[in-house]
Amino acid sequence: MEPQIQNPTNLDIDPQGRVWAVESVNYRSSMKPWGILREAGDRVVILTQQKGDGVAGEKTFYQSRELTNALGICVLPQEKGTKVIVSASPNIWLLTDADGDDVAEKAEKIFMVGGNFDHDHNAHASSSDPMANSTSTSATKGASSSGPTAPG
Repeated sequence: MEPQIQNPTNLDIDPQGRVWAVESVNYRSSMKPWGILREAGDRVVILTQQKGDGVAGEKTFYQSRELTNALGICVLPQEKGTKVIVSASPNIWLLTDADGDDVAEKAEKIFMVGGNFDHDHNAHASSSDPMANSTSTSATKGASSSGPTAPG
């Protein structure tokens, strides 16, 4: 997948067959002598196959210096646009593309799970069960949560 994405930590596939990935290029930056590797921050990327040549095209859905060490992604297609839940301890983010252009216009921290942003035993994965109208987030240490699916 490189050079389109670097240090992918989790992925999801939407109904259109596109691969969504979260990157953690700045993983453990507070613990390593090289520090921050990408000043613009970690990001959520969409990989698509458009030319039929086996090479993925890439589009940045969201990128921020505040989004660090993302470990989980859950894509929630909407009638128009997409909502994406990202686990990036200590925060769980809801990223919203309301107009369908594959770029998040809104990024909000919907809750905190505690823990250190630069530690890998925190919130990891989010998953969706459309039949039950619910989502859940799991963690290896600290907390897990479940609740109704993000509003459509």
